[in-house]
Amino acid sequence: MSLSGEFDMDSRPVLQAVSQDVGGARLMADVSRVAFADSSFLHFLLGIRDRLVLVGEVPRQLARLFVLTCTTTLFTYAPDSAFPRDRAGPVQGDR
Repeated sequence: MSLSGEFDMDSRPVLQAVSQDVGGARLMADVSRVAFADSSFLHFLLGIRDRLVLVGEVPRQLARLFVLTCTTTLFTYAPDSAFPRDRAGPVQGDR
């Protein structure tokens, strides 16, 4: 999935629906276009981290959230080239 925009508590239902649609399959998430993320987005990511791979460059704001919460090392990361763009479904945050 390709995530872009702002993700907060209001975005959680959309994220939950996408997560449930893929069942237990591994999720590759391009987060390079996330403009804002709060603790509810972090909570969502932590909840699926056992099957989540963050792909591409992590934006400064999101990286700072990971650092401040000591969660950086809890995620699996992959280079941008590992992301299958032809199969990526877009997920748009608020605004």
